[in-house]
Amino acid sequence: MVGIPPGFIYIARQLHRLVRPLALAYTGLSIRTVLFEEPAPHWLRVSAYLFSIPIVAACSVLYTYLRDRREAARRGAALAPRVKSIWPGSLDIILSITQDFRDAHIGSPFDRYCEEYGPVVNVRIMFEDQILTTEPEHIKAVLSTQFNSFEKGLLLPMSTKVPFFIQQSQVRCSGTN
Repeated sequence: MVGIPPGFIYIARQLHRLVRPLALAYTGLSIRTVLFEEPAPHWLRVSAYLFSIPIVAACSVLYTYLRDRREAARRGAALAPRVKSIWPGSLDIILSITQDFRDAHIGSPFDRYCEEYGPVVNVRIMFEDQILTTEPEHIKAVLSTQFNSFEKGLLLPMSTKVPFFIQQSQVRCSGTN
């Protein structure tokens, strides 16, 4: 039996991000209609629906940043320096990385960031923090002592308890390849 494609599952899980702002705009327009006893002008309705999603997204990004800053201050920590970006979503950084991948070796943009900002850098891509570290103690913690505390992404094969390259070497050593 064929299961549900993963794209539909992903969309279903993310649908609330689209529906909530639109529902908020609809509720606001309905309240306005009740208060003023006439429907909102067409331009206001169109604007409310069009801008509701970007405004809620911007508020969410700002809230996350302030929450992280507050949590770091509470713990007496400092946030990793963030790579400066000009365009929304760090599209300029994405284009720069893509260009550097074509013209130089694959790690050259990240080498440049580490030279400019230090051994721990926050490369914020598409409104998500991506922490890059070249500090040996941090890498050791990520790969060994605190492995399960870090996100691996969706494409990590087999188990998240043992790194992929260790799983492969175990398979080769046991002769079950």
